[in-house]
Amino acid sequence: MVDTIPGEVVDFESISVGAAAVGLTASKLSRASKSNPRGVYVVVESHPLNFRSDGVAATGAVGGGTRKAPGQAFVVWGAPALANLSMIRTDDATAGSVANVSYLV
Repeated sequence: MVDTIPGEVVDFESISVGAAAVGLTASKLSRASKSNPRGVYVVVESHPLNFRSDGVAATGAVGGGTRKAPGQAFVVWGAPALANLSMIRTDDATAGSVANVSYLV
């Protein structure tokens, strides 16, 4: 788990993560009047999720070894990884989760 946010927070959103893979909000990644985020700090709420950032959609069964439980956090850096980030609830989750995302520069 990441104990501190590794950068300056420039934006935030809560993303509902359900049975279909979801990514980050495109408008948060390309901000016309400000510098674009270089990374994200994600805290998982309520139910476990899987994530991938290699361009392949995460599945409920496979997240590339990236299963995160409620309360755990992860960091993703770099424009390609941010554009490719995919999150989905795990197959054993009884309901969707929430990913609290801080955008970093």
